[in-house]
Order: sequence, then structure tokens, then C-alpha cells
Amino acid sequence: TGAATALALDLELRTRFNKTLDDYMRLLWQRHGKTEKAYSIRDLQDALAATTGDAKHAADFFARYVYDSQPYDYASGLEAMGLLLTARDAGKAWAGPWRLEERGGKTIIANSTRKGTPLYEAGIDAGDELVSVDGQKIRNSNDFNNWLSGKKPGDKASVVIRHRGREATLEMTLQESPDITVQPNAGATEAQLAKRKAWLQSQQRP
Repeated sequence: TGAATALALDLELRTRFNKTLDDYMRLLWQRHGKTEKAYSIRDLQDALAATTGDAKHAADFFARYVYDSQPYDYASGLEAMGLLLTARDAGKAWAGPWRLEERGGKTIIANSTRKGTPLYEAGIDAGDELVSVDGQKIRNSNDFNNWLSGKKPGDKASVVIRHRGREATLEMTLQESPDITVQPNAGATEAQLAKRKAWLQSQQRP
């Protein structure tokens, strides 16, 4: 998303060039906003090169995170600010976000499953009736969560659903949740704390 790319660029500018996203945006304003001159993605790349004084870095950043969709190393960028990025539920099994509803004595999946999650990859989606998991009758979310608590990432489960009146047995491979959390690093250096203070103060400006 645009917000994620902006965060990546701000971290990159602060950790590698002692610049900020504000510096970059001011230059864009001077070149295009103030003059009302249209701009292209290449113009944005050129502005980054001018901000950092490093055309090679600008080309690499745009190639990786704008033209392509490679994952940015947020952990390293946040570590430089004295922050730790960790998995929120490390080591715990996860099937994906979903909502179960009881309708007429049946347990129905009420929302669309998300691509890439165990539920979606198993072929389970909104409107399916959840009959059982590993032979265990599932009546509500609590039943499912109780079953899930005894599992770990990589475990496989046999899921019986009923789709448009037809019963099917599907195999689901559990994962670790991709959700993350950011917290202060108790062992942060003075330099990291100073960077974090400057970064957070810049976010608080009106």
C-alpha cells in the first residue's frame, strides 16, 4: 500500500541518509506542487535521487518497492529507531481471519476468506457450512479456537464442509499468523533512542 511504501521510504531516508520523508515531500512540492507541473513515477525517482544525492539508491528503491512489490526489511529500519518488530503470535497455529455464525443449527462461515490464508488455500469460503475439524464438531468460534490451541504451525487438519448441499473433506495446513507488533527495545543505544525521539516528534507535528 501507499502508506507502507511511505513508511519504508521514511525509514530508509532516516537510517541511510539522515534525511526524512518531509525533505523529500518538500522537494516534490517545489518541483511540481508549487509550479503545478505534472509528474511521472520517473520524476518521483529523480526527486529521491536529488534528496539523497544517490541516484543508484533511488533507482534500486523504486525497482524493488514501487515497480515491483518486494517486501521491505521493516525490522532493520525500526531497529535503528530502538524498536523491535516481532510476530504477535509466534509459534501459535493460525487459520486466518474468519467469523462463524449459527444459522438454523448450522455453523456457517460468514465472511470471505483471505487469499494466502490456510482457510482460503484449503478451498473454504463464505457461505460454507463448517461440519467438523479432525472429526470434532464445531458449533461456534470458541469450539474452533479450543481445537486450534492444541495445534502448531505446519500441522494439517481434515476439514469437512457442506457447500451448496454437497459435503466435501478438505485438507488445511495451519500457519503462523502474519500479524506483527512493534515495541520499544530495552537494550536500545543512545543513538537509537535519539533517532526514535526525532522520528516520533516529527509524526506529532500538526
